Amino acid sequence: MTHKKNPSKIVFANTTIERINSMSQYTHFTTFERERILFLLGQCKSLSFIASKLNRNKSSISREIKRNSVSNGTYSPSIAQRKYLKRRKNCKRKQLLSNKAIHDKV
Repeated sequence: MTHKKNPSKIVFANTTIERINSMSQYTHFTTFERERILFLLGQCKSLSFIASKLNRNKSSISREIKRNSVSNGTYSPSIAQRKYLKRRKNCKRKQLLSNKAIHDKV
């Protein structure tokens, strides 16, 4: 049994299996990219055009605009960056039994 690995395929006993890429290949939008999105949206460019300029997938651009727009529907890079940082700060695992009194009883 020989295992050979490369980034997209696993070869096992002369059978090739396509491997699903892990999430580690995804990158977050930078402040510069968010500024470019605003600039290109201001020029009424399509999502496909913006995606090609930023070398991103069209759905990523759409998702960025949708989740980081303010309530009136406008996109702001500074607000988007703040929302991103807040989500990132809150995504850490919660401490189990952080209450000392409960921890001592358990």
